[in-house]
Amino acid sequence: MKNFKKNAMAFFQAALEVLELGIALFLLIFIAINLISLFCHIHIDASLASSFKTLQHFLELSLNLIICTEFIRMIYTHTMEAVLEALIFAIARGMIAGHMGGEQTLLYVVAILILMFTRKCLLTEADSAQSFHTHLEDFIKHLQSKIKDSDSK
Repeated sequence: MKNFKKNAMAFFQAALEVLELGIALFLLIFIAINLISLFCHIHIDASLASSFKTLQHFLELSLNLIICTEFIRMIYTHTMEAVLEALIFAIARGMIAGHMGGEQTLLYVVAILILMFTRKCLLTEADSAQSFHTHLEDFIKHLQSKIKDSDSK
């Protein structure tokens, strides 16, 4: 029964990693397609109001793509540092692209400060050192040992 549990857990872990990489690949393709679309939205116009709207739209699209790339990195690396950076970019995007009042802007700034403080002071080297590659290597070693154990029985 214990072997079944361990094998099931190893299978689910492998399946989840494959799904995560599939999602990351899908997002990467989506980003590449939208990067081309991003440059199609640039219009040269002499009017200051339309230039500002074009710049704001360009910033929104750019920040969405940056957040997607940070999300891919977060999925791929599995580190707390990547999670915090993705949150910082998402909040910054809301701050830059959104039209909000002073109180909400202040809350966004405080949230970014808290996340930066967390990243600077509370993250240890172990949090940033554990990456997807180390997890994958450990998983492969675990599978190899399981295969050797099952072959010897």
